[in-house]
Amino acid sequence: MSAISIVGAGGLGREVAWALEAAGQPIAGFLVEAGFADGWCAGLPVRSDPAAWAAAGRLVLAVGDGRARQRLAAALAGRLVAVVRHPGTSMGPRGTLGDGAMLSGPATVSV
Repeated sequence: MSAISIVGAGGLGREVAWALEAAGQPIAGFLVEAGFADGWCAGLPVRSDPAAWAAAGRLVLAVGDGRARQRLAAALAGRLVAVVRHPGTSMGPRGTLGDGAMLSGPATVSV
């Protein structure tokens, strides 16, 4: 299983990292747009250089601002991981999560 890069290193990005870690998913680090600081966040590298974006395999979008998320989702179409699901969640037999969904625990999805 290849490591996942998280697009966005703010509060939502850290929540996604927590969910991925809890689910045993390997994380490559955070990717941020130019103008945001490189460095470390939650013990993971933060990279803004275009080469890091180009080299990233699987991505998950974790940007809280709606307009920025919409713009990045369009730019990254086809490269995003379908679902991030914390293992502390439960889902009924008829529940489904669509592409781009994130479910943090504890939470329940039922239909």
